Amino acid sequence: MKKLSKHQLAFLFLALFLFIGIGLVYSGFKRTHFAYGQTILGTNVGWMQLDGAYKVLSEVQEPITVTIETQGQTKSFTAPERFPISKEFLANNLNASSIQISENPRFREKIAELVQNLGLNEDAGANAYMQFTDQEGYVIVPEIPSTMIDKAALSEHIYQQLSTNPQDLHVDASDFYIPVEIPSTHVGLNAQVAQANEKIDKEIVLHIRDDEFTIPRQTLASVVDENGNIKTEELSMWVNGELNLQFSTMGQPIRWRNPHTNKLYEYQNNGAFGFSIDTNDTFNQIVDALNSGNKRTDITVGIIGNPDADPNNIKDFIYINLLDQKMYVYRNGEQKLETWVITGRNNRGTATVPGFHTIGYKELGTTLRGTMLDGTKYAVPVTYWMPLLSHGPYYTGIGIHDSNNKEAGFGNPLAWTTYLGSNGCINTPPAIMPQVWELSFAGMPVIIQGDLYADSPGAYDKPVDFGTEIQE
Repeated sequence: MKKLSKHQLAFLFLALFLFIGIGLVYSGFKRTHFAYGQTILGTNVGWMQLDGAYKVLSEVQEPITVTIETQGQTKSFTAPERFPISKEFLANNLNASSIQISENPRFREKIAELVQNLGLNEDAGANAYMQFTDQEGYVIVPEIPSTMIDKAALSEHIYQQLSTNPQDLHVDASDFYIPVEIPSTHVGLNAQVAQANEKIDKEIVLHIRDDEFTIPRQTLASVVDENGNIKTEELSMWVNGELNLQFSTMGQPIRWRNPHTNKLYEYQNNGAFGFSIDTNDTFNQIVDALNSGNKRTDITVGIIGNPDADPNNIKDFIYINLLDQKMYVYRNGEQKLETWVITGRNNRGTATVPGFHTIGYKELGTTLRGTMLDGTKYAVPVTYWMPLLSHGPYYTGIGIHDSNNKEAGFGNPLAWTTYLGSNGCINTPPAIMPQVWELSFAGMPVIIQGDLYADSPGAYDKPVDFGTEIQE
């Protein structure tokens, strides 16, 4: 082997020294600088020292503003830091070949909290609903749109946007409004409207004596619910109330002209004079009509009572004048009979009460039993008995009958103030009573007038109606 010269050895030692020096310098550089080409979060930090890299990365992660707009209101917040960067982290990864930074585990959660606490304007709106109109029947009233925000969806949208494009963000919250549960296009609601209208659009015609009455759509709507079901209680109330009152004469007041004074009086109907409709049968027929598939149904309404009894034109009646102690029988507006009578004894508890009555029924050969005010019992046999049906209508015990033991009292207008006074009945002379019987009938009006007992003791225990004089 050829021996190296002194010059060659010197060069060798110099080269080795330089190599070692360069290695020591590079080793020291690596301990304080990032490697060439190193990137963090897409930012080149190669050959940068720790402080320089931290500064550059801090500048890159400038605060991001998120703006949300809803109903003319604008609210903003600063997005939370997505990637936590510290000098300690950079120092620990200075010599790493690949640097991965994990997302802040509360980044998504913090966005949701910030959205929740913004205090955005919200309105729950209102569902579409059914409403009845006179012109169109049931219609759908449109919903009031909701401006309630699905904050979970909005927060997730913001998170995804910031994850893919970390820059200031503007969001229209209307894209995240929660719709109302029942819009006007709701299939079930539209089916309800169709079903309800199918029933209220029926033509139900009631034939009441000479009248023809078509049940108004408004009425049908009030007795059919939104699902097309019949509200039986409401229908029954309408038939027994409004309908019956409109056509029934039993509920109408009595207008009667006194043939002796020609004055017109109004009395309460005792509830037995005239006629009423057969409400049970009418109710059932209307239910059947509503449930049928027919567009039109004609119903013949049954009548209860006397359809010819007119409360405003009474021609057959018995008139009793308490003050004169006289009774008159009229047929077809013509007086057929006049007689003395004896009425109730001088106490309001035994009074023959004024008002409008009707003959409840007629009975031959009976015994009237009762108790006087002093407690004494009585049993009076009579040949003719016509009890009066008073306001209510109910029987008070007052009636018209013959009286065989009071001949001395007939013709004396003050007999009622004596022991001859009755327990409320209209005592009639035996010789006259057969004529009264022949001229009268069950249901015949009996009008009793006169404040005979104004100064009598006691209290009335029966319905009293003095009548109201109608000024013409």
